Amino acid sequence: MAERIEVEAYSGYKAEEKPRAFVFRGQFHRVCDIERVWHQEDLQGKRKVFFKVRAEDGRVYEISHYEVTGEWFLERIL
Repeated sequence: MAERIEVEAYSGYKAEEKPRAFVFRGQFHRVCDIERVWHQEDLQGKRKVFFKVRAEDGRVYEISHYEVTGEWFLERIL
């Protein structure tokens, strides 16, 4: 089950383009590498952007961003 998180993101030509760091359950994680990016629509037709990221702790996380609402979620730890 996805859990809402706070994300510090790089904003290029559009807002919140790439995650730089995130807070999950009170712990700060800096993103070292973005391994994959893909787009998907949920059942209500809202577009989500998914990021497979490697954090400083060496773990790989899958996080997502609803472009319309600006909400970020941790989908799973890989």
